[in-house]
Amino acid sequence: MKVFLHNKDIIDVTQADTIVLPVDGSAPDMEGNVARRFLRLVELDSMDDLYAPPPSFPFNGRCHWSDIEGEFPETHFHYICALGILSHLPDVDHRAMMRSALYQMFEEAENGRMGTRFACPVLSAGWRLKAIDALYIMLAEAERFNTDKLELHIAERDKSRYDMFRTSIS
Repeated sequence: MKVFLHNKDIIDVTQADTIVLPVDGSAPDMEGNVARRFLRLVELDSMDDLYAPPPSFPFNGRCHWSDIEGEFPETHFHYICALGILSHLPDVDHRAMMRSALYQMFEEAENGRMGTRFACPVLSAGWRLKAIDALYIMLAEAERFNTDKLELHIAERDKSRYDMFRTSIS
């Protein structure tokens, strides 16, 4: 899998056909900051309006795809992939949930399900993981897929974090 790092907002990663939205997949309306920013961009109030078909909850540790091609002229993305990696429950292993959800997303994409070029934030689960640890987990999962068919475009707006991440992505 090809991996790229961008010093920009995830919404501005035009090389990708799929935006990855971290959510708490335990129940509806528990999206993360990136998902809320995307909802504002497409002028929606709820993730429920993006899902087609609606997800079966819970899906933490897994992903949920939706085809949005042509539905929202405010964005160039054709698909969303909601990753169930957040949790408000105590003692949850966010690293394991992230690995599992990323693996499922990449596997489904490799098998022809929805998009193949992902715009993804660093999946630190808000404050739950150190950003550099999250980046290494993401890179390890991407390495499991030895294909040129898939691309992971990691977006980081903060210049100092981008510079720190740049040393890990060649």
